[in-house]
Amino acid sequence: MASGRTRVRRAAARADGRDLWTALHVTHPPVQTMYLPALDFTSDWLARCGREALSILARYAPDAGRLADAMGIAPVLAADLYPRLKHKLSTVPLDDLRIDFEDGYGFRPDAEEDADASRLGEAVAESSGSHALPPRFGIRIKPFGRATRARGLRTLDRFVRAMVKRAGGLPPGFVVTLAKVCEPAELTALVAALDRLERALRLPHRSIPVDVMIETPAIVMGPDGTSPLPGVARAGAGRLVAAHFGTYDYTAGCGIAAEHQRLRHPACDFARQMMQVGFAGTGVRVVDGSTNVLPVPATRSAGGPMAAGRAPSPDDVAAVDRAWRLHFDDVSHSLACGFYQGWDLHPGQLVSRYAAVYAFYRGTFPRAAARLRGLLASPAPTARAGNVQDEYATAQALYDAVRRAVRCGAVELRELLEATGLRPADLEAATYRELVSARARRR
Repeated sequence: MASGRTRVRRAAARADGRDLWTALHVTHPPVQTMYLPALDFTSDWLARCGREALSILARYAPDAGRLADAMGIAPVLAADLYPRLKHKLSTVPLDDLRIDFEDGYGFRPDAEEDADASRLGEAVAESSGSHALPPRFGIRIKPFGRATRARGLRTLDRFVRAMVKRAGGLPPGFVVTLAKVCEPAELTALVAALDRLERALRLPHRSIPVDVMIETPAIVMGPDGTSPLPGVARAGAGRLVAAHFGTYDYTAGCGIAAEHQRLRHPACDFARQMMQVGFAGTGVRVVDGSTNVLPVPATRSAGGPMAAGRAPSPDDVAAVDRAWRLHFDDVSHSLACGFYQGWDLHPGQLVSRYAAVYAFYRGTFPRAAARLRGLLASPAPTARAGNVQDEYATAQALYDAVRRAVRCGAVELRELLEATGLRPADLEAATYRELVSARARRR
């Protein structure tokens, strides 16, 4: 199988520096994960999700001017974002999907959950074969505490066995998310279970990756005053790819009143910083939590909120605008804090998610590209861009930022090459140091 860099090289050659999606999507880290209650999943769910997101956009922000008003951004920026937003929702509306057998499913008789796990495993396999799933998808299972571990393991086993049997193998992009991790030993137990399951199904070792939910105070700071988070990374044993923050379980666990549980609460900022430090250098992505205020109408008539030919009421517009603005600001805060992926709970949040992501990168790209170009052109390991003196340590952050801007679709590959002086082959370098070394060899 070709390596990630080889696939980038081949795709870039085919694109000839013109098509950002073809050239770089093969290594595009997700910017969002949609959590879906298990029983809501159907084989056509992805298409329906995209259509609903587009319908909400058309109803509440039919043009760039309304988008600017709703998100609180400049009209010129909204005009730049609007076609990108429509294109994303029309083509690949989701980066990642998690079918939820935890909070989104609840507690049911074992026989019922067994049957649902098998049935949905088959449905996912059928959807995968017809390209009706996003690039990444998976299930969230119940926590591995004493009361729910056996149930979580049964659901995992039945879902994966049914999916693999129907698909004839493991569909690409599949991942398992473990909820409410309280200690590294729980992840160790999941890794052992996956080892056994892969052997039983004759799957390659470590072919099933894992995400964890960081949503209990105990996993952020242990009773001895140290953080268990580095132990979580070690317990992942090469399977752990991402750690997702759980806004509402965490704030509730900290004793914060429901009225004040929100993504930008100072308690959440502390937990996020602990996650960044605890997983630094491990290769584990840190993923932010969700906003639970949804962009849905304030009123519901007999014809439904999307009744054909009926204009939304002022109250409905105001309610959707408030939800979009809150989510836009939450996502923008996450991005500024270095969390480049987060949860979504409703198709309408895809509008504010991608609007915030594209606005962030469109706003930061010109300066980042200029600073990177200055560093690349400087014979010394430092360079000045305007009144900012950049050191070598900043170069990796700048290189990562401009590549993320392209990979998420906010910036075109052509723009990156023109603004930085890089060539498509340069983007094969995983680190800034590799980039500089490769460019030196070609001189």
